[in-house]
Amino acid sequence: MTNFDIYSLIVIIPTALVSSVGLVIHLGSKTLSSRAYFQFIITVVIWMVGIGVFRIASSVEIATFIVRLNYYLGTCIAASFFYFCLVFPQNKKPPKWVSVLLILSLIGFIPLFYSGILIGDVVYMGGIQQWGWGFGPLWFIFDIFFGLLSFGGLFLIYHKFRKAPPGLTKANLKFMSIGMALGFIPPTIINILLTRLGIQGFNWLGPMSLLGWVGVTSYSIMKYRQLNVKSVVGEVFIVLMMILLLINVFLDERILGIYGKLAIFVAFVFVAYLFMKSALKEGEQREQLDDLNHNLEAKVAEQTKEIRVAYEVEKKARVELEELDKTKTDFILAAQHNLRTPLTVAKGYVSEIDNSFKKGNTSDLENYLGKTTGALDTMGQLVNGLIDVTDLKVGKRGFTKEK
Repeated sequence: MTNFDIYSLIVIIPTALVSSVGLVIHLGSKTLSSRAYFQFIITVVIWMVGIGVFRIASSVEIATFIVRLNYYLGTCIAASFFYFCLVFPQNKKPPKWVSVLLILSLIGFIPLFYSGILIGDVVYMGGIQQWGWGFGPLWFIFDIFFGLLSFGGLFLIYHKFRKAPPGLTKANLKFMSIGMALGFIPPTIINILLTRLGIQGFNWLGPMSLLGWVGVTSYSIMKYRQLNVKSVVGEVFIVLMMILLLINVFLDERILGIYGKLAIFVAFVFVAYLFMKSALKEGEQREQLDDLNHNLEAKVAEQTKEIRVAYEVEKKARVELEELDKTKTDFILAAQHNLRTPLTVAKGYVSEIDNSFKKGNTSDLENYLGKTTGALDTMGQLVNGLIDVTDLKVGKRGFTKEK
């Protein structure tokens, strides 16, 4: 019917943007949430391409196939989005029956769409849209399925945001809620509600409304590392430019003209500026990191030296304590022996005195009493020595007498 025109280009630009963001997320993160988000973006991109191609379909048969495919992709978008909302941001798989139920639902929709039960015949109506279509008797099944999963997913994301504690996770959930609302509500109004009212001439505007979603997602990736993506804005734009340049090969030169070429040149200048700025910033960060590493190594060496000195002091103190413990043990053994000896001697002489009294032999009493007194004097001196020891205290280098 027609070739690529300005309206097709309006569909292609947001498609390229969404594709570039999806590719950066896929390459920049390997979490379960990122993989689920990438699958969701793939279905959105295929749907956007279908919207652009539908306008230039060359026959009723092709147009019918594309419009039914686009509506089927709508169910895929809702299912993949709901699955993403279940796993984000905890990266925890939902129960297996949920995935099985979603897959079986999508399989069950295939014959419904292509039998005409949900989407009817396509007719040529001219104008920007070129083609119009009717609805089958069970058209409401699609609306119920799409509404439950898409707005149920939005509710899940918003509910997680309300319950999340302040921090990075809450910020990510906040921007994900805003981005997804911008990504779902306008296309739902333009591509579903208006078509139900018989207004089908603005179907091509649905993909254009996704620019807000792309903007919010890109901002949250750059500022809050949304989905754990390690990326910079330059990567998004370079992928975008690659896609646009590839599309430009198939575009009529009259569509872009001098202004289109100028816009591409300005975009490349902007990307080059971003990369130069990123390189300078990376150099500054590397210098700061080197300084930090140097200071950290010096601090670690200083603390290691202090720890080594403290260890040596502790080792010396432990040796002194061991020597002190040994001295104490030797002292107790010596005291025990020295006290037992005079006590045994005194006890022996007292026994001899007792025997002498019993036998009436008093000639040796004076000798026995003298030796007993000597033994008791010796024991008294030992006891006094022990009392003196109790007045001693332990100094840094052994025993020092307390003043």
